Amino acid sequence: MNQQRVLTEEQAYELLAHLVASADICRVEPGFYGSFRLLDAASRLSGFLLAGGVRDRWLQQFHQEVQAKKNWMMWDREAYLAFLPEAARSVAAEMMRRQAAAGGQGAAASGQAHGERGAAASGQAGGDAGDRPEGLTS
Repeated sequence: MNQQRVLTEEQAYELLAHLVASADICRVEPGFYGSFRLLDAASRLSGFLLAGGVRDRWLQQFHQEVQAKKNWMMWDREAYLAFLPEAARSVAAEMMRRQAAAGGQGAAASGQAHGERGAAASGQAGGDAGDRPEGLTS
């Protein structure tokens, strides 16, 4: 696992601004827009990592898939909502794989990572049913 810095200061501030502005606007937007904004932030981060020299096949594929599917929210909401837990499971699995490859016993390896023991592993992204936007069934 390469520990070098791969985000420029400008990229880090751009991502910070996106996250904070998204948090603010989520107060007035429909609930499911928040998931889009978080997915968009993940897409930006993965793009910055790749542009910064990270050479990781999984990250490249994940970035391409998110780029292709995040806009489904606009015209195929059912497919978009189905993609969200798939993406969460994919990230959780990759985190566990990376932890195991590093020989560590951190949260991901021991099953204590949020994605493994929580929403991603159970296929219940979005928390309790009461927390889900109307129409979200996964």
